[in-house]
Amino acid sequence: VVTSHLNPIVARLLSYENKNLFYDVLVTLESSFKINSLPEGKYNLMFYYDKDANTKYSLGHLTPYSASEWFEVFADTISIRNNWDMEVANIEFKQ
Repeated sequence: VVTSHLNPIVARLLSYENKNLFYDVLVTLESSFKINSLPEGKYNLMFYYDKDANTKYSLGHLTPYSASEWFEVFADTISIRNNWDMEVANIEFKQ
């Protein structure tokens, strides 16, 4: 993950088949993350800035006002197959 301004960032892998199935991991200070032992299927990759450090995506509040946490969704679908290793390199966030 290529970034220099946000920390901590959480990578979230969301299942297309089961909307309640997701995996969260912190992006390390070396700008990498690893998720092990995933069920086979199609996933969407999302990143969010965990500004309140509770390891949960915060939607924000109207009263008192607080904005939601910044997030970005990786455009490509990630397909996971049994016994496959996958590497996605140089993910850059929009400014």
